[in-house]
Amino acid sequence: MAPNAKLLENILPRVDWEALRTIVGELGFPSLPPSAPTPSALASDEKLSSELHTLLLETQISEGGLVCANCGHEYKVKEGIANFLLPNHLV
Repeated sequence: MAPNAKLLENILPRVDWEALRTIVGELGFPSLPPSAPTPSALASDEKLSSELHTLLLETQISEGGLVCANCGHEYKVKEGIANFLLPNHLV
């Protein structure tokens, strides 16, 4: 799938860039620049645009867990589906 620069321009302002850079390092993706790219940088740097497209739109979690930053609860992910139901003792 070819990168859509306009879509990336609309997504990037909503992304926590520092958190994304941390995740990129943990997943083994190529490193990202220290700050989010500008629309003109996305248009001129096809490699960066392609890497961001892959990272933001094509990466999926198959198995594992998502940890809530507020309470620390880990939500299990199985076969790509996250279970966000809390156990009875946390309700």
